[in-house]
Amino acid sequence: MTANILFLLVCVELFRLLIIYWQEQRVSIGVAVEVCIVLVLREVIVRGVLESP
Repeated sequence: MTANILFLLVCVELFRLLIIYWQEQRVSIGVAVEVCIVLVLREVIVRGVLESP
């Protein structure tokens, strides 16, 4: 369940990044960093859950 919620957050952040790009014709570094952080946290959480006995 947590992995699905984090995946949804990543999709929302990517959509927000796309909207910013369409409006300003540039990529917001702050939003891109937020997306990367959420992606890394998702991978850590998912791997921790899958590897736990």
